[in-house]
Amino acid sequence: GGLSLEGCFESFTTTEVLSEEDTWYCPKCKQHQRASKTMALWTAPSNLVVHLKRFSHEESWRREKLDTHVEFPLHGLDLSPYVRCPSPSPL
Repeated sequence: GGLSLEGCFESFTTTEVLSEEDTWYCPKCKQHQRASKTMALWTAPSNLVVHLKRFSHEESWRREKLDTHVEFPLHGLDLSPYVRCPSPSPL
């Protein structure tokens, strides 16, 4: 078994709650706050280059090579579920 490239994008764009060690500084209240972050594509590129993570860093001094197979289409990849910029209105 393996993963699909769409599954990788789904994981990449999932909202993540930051830990206590990764707090965000709020300029309004001037304090560090727990926050969440979401990664997204602003627009879909005409040519897409994907760099997949090859190593897992379980601990700061040790890394393990990943061997998960990732299936990806050569044509017809739909990135629209991961794009956040609204489509330009037709002229």
